[in-house]
Amino acid sequence: MLDQNLIVEIPTDKGHEVNTMCKGMDINIENQSTTADLVVLKMEKLDTILGMNWLANHNTMVGWFTKFITLKFPNDKENEI
Repeated sequence: MLDQNLIVEIPTDKGHEVNTMCKGMDINIENQSTTADLVVLKMEKLDTILGMNWLANHNTMVGWFTKFITLKFPNDKENEI
């Protein structure tokens, strides 16, 4: 449980009031493992939303025209998805 409730806003929906976070959750993307602190949202049709802080920490680059993203993992390996 969080010390105080957060309001999480996403582009496809209204704000969600949340108070639960799962810290240090394992995430596997293209056979590369990393961790993230995940806030629990009551939503359907989405598995995980990675926020701007997580994306910045993984030096994420978005190829808007190629429709690929590149992530840099803790082992310095880059993956294009």
